[in-house]
Amino acid sequence: MNKSFVSIMLLIFSSLFTVTALSESGGFVGPMKDSITTVKEALEAEDDAHVTLTGYITSSLGDEKYHFKDDTGEMLVEIDDDDWNGLKVTPDTKVIIQGEVDTDGANIEIDVDTIATQ
Repeated sequence: MNKSFVSIMLLIFSSLFTVTALSESGGFVGPMKDSITTVKEALEAEDDAHVTLTGYITSSLGDEKYHFKDDTGEMLVEIDDDDWNGLKVTPDTKVIIQGEVDTDGANIEIDVDTIATQ
């Protein structure tokens, strides 16, 4: 019975290690097939549509909400504090954000998954 217990514990720990390693590993960060690439397109897109936008964060509104601007317009984006990954930007820093359109009635914003500088 002691060998069974040890075997089960090894299986559990190896599974946890695999899940942790996969969640911390990198992956592709770039345009997705059929991804929306402008604020204008994002404002007209359906809920949960994938976006990859390049532009500028012009101001912080608090509560992880920001104004984002590109050559086609401006919109609200939500960037969770842990998604910044130590990145520091100013209104003059060109960034690339990836995420999904989040439509709540008349309000449309981007729920940002990743942010990087260009």
